[in-house]
Amino acid sequence: MKQHLVTVESSKAESFEKEVNDLLAKGYKVKSTHIGGREVGSYDEYSIYQAILVKDVFEEEIPRIHEKLIPKFKE
Repeated sequence: MKQHLVTVESSKAESFEKEVNDLLAKGYKVKSTHIGGREVGSYDEYSIYQAILVKDVFEEEIPRIHEKLIPKFKE
């Protein structure tokens, strides 16, 4: 059995929360999170939300999003 790893990063809390919740609903589990930012007075200068999620999968279930299709040559 293998694990499929997904990383989520966003500067908007709402979109980060939605994406993580969607993955949790698909069976992923959170392995790590990080929230960083800097506040200047009462103003949030920037925020970064990050999470790493994993899911146990069988070989045929692993997404092939980075796989390049190579045409077969005729013999």
